[in-house]
Amino acid sequence: MKGDRDEKRKMDVRKILKVMRWVATFVAILSVFLLTLCSLSVYINPERCQYVSVFCLLFPLWLVMSLTMTVVVLFYNRKLALVLFAVLCCNIPSIRNYCPLNLPVSAEEVKGQTLKVMSYNVQGFGLAAKGEKSLHAFRAFLDTCDADIVSFQEGSFKKVVDTCLIAPARRNYPYFMKNKGVYWHSWVGVFSKYPILSYETIDTTGNNICCAFKVELPKGDTLIVVNAHMPSLRLSAEERLLLKDVIDVAHKETNNAGFPSLIASVCAAGKLRARQVDNICNYLKLHQGENIILTGDFNDTPVSYAHQRISDYLQDCFKAVGNGIGRTFNKDALYVRIDNVFSSEWWKPVACEIRDDVHLSDHYPIVCTLKRTE
Repeated sequence: MKGDRDEKRKMDVRKILKVMRWVATFVAILSVFLLTLCSLSVYINPERCQYVSVFCLLFPLWLVMSLTMTVVVLFYNRKLALVLFAVLCCNIPSIRNYCPLNLPVSAEEVKGQTLKVMSYNVQGFGLAAKGEKSLHAFRAFLDTCDADIVSFQEGSFKKVVDTCLIAPARRNYPYFMKNKGVYWHSWVGVFSKYPILSYETIDTTGNNICCAFKVELPKGDTLIVVNAHMPSLRLSAEERLLLKDVIDVAHKETNNAGFPSLIASVCAAGKLRARQVDNICNYLKLHQGENIILTGDFNDTPVSYAHQRISDYLQDCFKAVGNGIGRTFNKDALYVRIDNVFSSEWWKPVACEIRDDVHLSDHYPIVCTLKRTE
């Protein structure tokens, strides 16, 4: 009797293990499939399929699940684990977009004509939260950042910005230009150590402006600096809280009632960004082969339609020489890089870092050093 019970118990355990393996296999295959689908979805215009924007946001979830389940499968089915690993390798380009790993650039490679570029969403220079004191902090940062060209997004049109920041900054940056007009709630602008010849507006979709500034470099070279502030999610306070709860895996209870509104906001912003990035790419196509650097707040992840479209024309400097996720947005538990610097083949990125020691905005500055190619 005892022997029969032991045998039955062993059979029950084997049945349970078999079911667990089937479940693990299903979850592993599903995770890798969704990861691959997410990598491919960047080629779909959100205006044609609005839920692509939501799906792309989940890329890190599919990646973590795929890696975890591949390791689990390895313990009981090595052949399947090898197949899953092979499919994961096919997703390396997207993984490198999201979290690149690069070897340090040698000092020899840095020699030559270099240009240091910084892009920074300044959130209205913090005037709403800290008042005029924040302008002095931004001015002090500008004095020490040592960049040749500084691109700002979401600047404030208030006159105090001109008197307390822009005018004093002219000591180190004698040239400054921003978009004109008060139709937009904020401006994009460029501080430069080199003459700024002119600017033109590329796009104003969703009241988010993108401009191209022509900068005269030494030896008569003309550099086009495209400065873009793409449409954000524009979430309400309740939607931001819900998004934080979704991301925070330790949060036990989430109010599902706000999900439709949250998804609708993400989809609407994705459509606007797609429209703007298509117009930006039309401009880049028109100036293909020219000396171009694109900076800006994409308000989208590195695995997205916006990032992929720009990558068709320019190289992502952080992907080329940066390391890690490179978080630039420091609010709402969103650990992601949404600010970027891209360059044409005229430049080779030799350094790119996120200045996460600068806490003057809800963004961190991204700073890149570029070497002029022969």
